[in-house]
Amino acid sequence: MLKTGLALMVAMVFATSPAMAGSPTVTGDYVEVRSNHILGGGCTYSAEAGGDANQAVVAWRVRDGALADLSVVAVILGEGNLQLGHHARETVLLIDSRATPTQRQVLKSTFTARYGELFGTVKTVKPTDISFRHDGGNTYAVSVDGQVRVSTRTMVATDHEPNCDRMVWYDPFTKDAAATLVQTAAHAYSGSDLIATWSIPNKRSAYVGTFSFTP
Repeated sequence: MLKTGLALMVAMVFATSPAMAGSPTVTGDYVEVRSNHILGGGCTYSAEAGGDANQAVVAWRVRDGALADLSVVAVILGEGNLQLGHHARETVLLIDSRATPTQRQVLKSTFTARYGELFGTVKTVKPTDISFRHDGGNTYAVSVDGQVRVSTRTMVATDHEPNCDRMVWYDPFTKDAAATLVQTAAHAYSGSDLIATWSIPNKRSAYVGTFSFTP
């Protein structure tokens, strides 16, 4: 009964949006930052493929329709590599505090249904102040009320390892993203809902771009 009610709520929100009438596709901006290099040599990959690849922040900002300008941020902590194997993980899901109660519920149900495998156990869902900026090109910045700070920029020559045989080891977490590999300038989580906090800047460890899916 509860699932049916949520499905009806989602359908009603999208149906009342002229921009989504007949095509309830959710689209917008996408940022993904992880704790391990995505681009690197074989030695870097091998060194980080285990315990160093278990932390990430993923952020979405909806562009159009009934949820326009609202953001969702997932802070993910795994027991192992988030993209190799099927390691357990926990997620703190942060939802834009500007959303109405109905919008908040729709964002929660839509994103947890879509990305349940990525999120694993959703430990907590919180409405909070989210700043999601795209300052042009590959420069993105996402911050969440003193808990999350993420920023990206274009890679330059000095960002690369001096040794060679570099390759891209990981695709974006989700096939919904059309994203470009960029440099992480900042990647920090200092909240209290997970058993770890971190600050992992200056890595070739981010994807930025757009996302699109149909609920």
